[in-house]
Amino acid sequence: MYDPEFKNATSSSANGAVVHRIRATVLVADSERHHRAELAEMLIRRGYFVAFASNGEEALTRIEKGGIDLLLSAVSMPLMDGLELLRKLRDNDIHIPSVIIASGECEIDALYLKSAALLGAAATYTRPLSAAVFLNSLREILAG
Repeated sequence: MYDPEFKNATSSSANGAVVHRIRATVLVADSERHHRAELAEMLIRRGYFVAFASNGEEALTRIEKGGIDLLLSAVSMPLMDGLELLRKLRDNDIHIPSVIIASGECEIDALYLKSAALLGAAATYTRPLSAAVFLNSLREILAG
């Protein structure tokens, strides 16, 4: 579900008042298809628009085209990993809130996540994700 032209949504409340809400477009960058699907399902159910990238190079290209409000990226990806993606965004002066996710299966993941925070990630997580905590964090990050 990705529609860059449909950012603002309106709906009617129970009393007939028009409610405006802004829908964000989230880029999910992960080389694992099932991880992308898991995140997409979680996000789409909450009204987010979702775009996909299977590596950091694709993610960078997509971000440079515009229309992305938040980046969710895995640490480990081929061609360009999540840390290198953050470096490229910083070096190219591209300011986009970023959340980095590690597998949590390796001892080095803690170092990767610490590095991601130093490179400007708004938040870092390890799998498995707590949906409630994760989604609340995204909402707060987007609220700025």
